[in-house]
Amino acid sequence: MPDCGQLPRTSAYIDGALRAAEEADALAHLTTCAGCQAWLRDVVTVESVLSQAPRRVP
Repeated sequence: MPDCGQLPRTSAYIDGALRAAEEADALAHLTTCAGCQAWLRDVVTVESVLSQAPRRVP
């Protein structure tokens, strides 16, 4: 996990929880922060793998 004060906003961006102006700021940050870029790639990879996993019915 990156040592970046913007990580909560990056997480909110992934969740679609930001207003338009906040989203633009988050995207601008992502263009310059290698740590948040790497974290975002990891999250997208995990979400992709989990979406393809078979569902278990209890």
